Amino acid sequence: MLVNTPATSLSLDRQRTLVSFVQDLGRGLLVVGGVRAFAPGGYQGTPLDDLLPVSAEPPIEPQQGGLALFLVIDRSGSMEYADRWWPSSANGGATKMAMAREAAIEAVGLLQPQDTVGVIGIRFKLSGRTADQAARPRRRQAVCNLISTIKPGAARASCRHSKPRSSRA
Repeated sequence: MLVNTPATSLSLDRQRTLVSFVQDLGRGLLVVGGVRAFAPGGYQGTPLDDLLPVSAEPPIEPQQGGLALFLVIDRSGSMEYADRWWPSSANGGATKMAMAREAAIEAVGLLQPQDTVGVIGIRFKLSGRTADQAARPRRRQAVCNLISTIKPGAARASCRHSKPRSSRA
């Protein structure tokens, strides 16, 4: 077992012995990462790098997983008024609902195709349903259109629901 072990702490002969131990004798080797193992531990190009099922070579491009963004928009009656704490010149006299919708639409516009977005409109308690969608460009526009329909004080948000794909965890 190697725990947070840099390649330099094992001689080339010892690394080859470990390879033989695993490949020729069918034994196991557990390698636990850390700040001194794998790429930071200098495993690239060593017998350990060839032996392990993972590559010590860092990816060329940074990889990022999908993001899930769920927007909860207050649609109580007070949202139809301009914000009393901001001078009307600062927000152009826009209502709180208009500002919330604009901010939500801007956030949806920043999503990538692998991302998921959901929208919930609340009044006094949670009501309506979510629009849980993959954030593909075509669907992003549909979600933005949905956000634009949320009105303050409405009885229910007119959001449709679609189940997320089962491949997502």
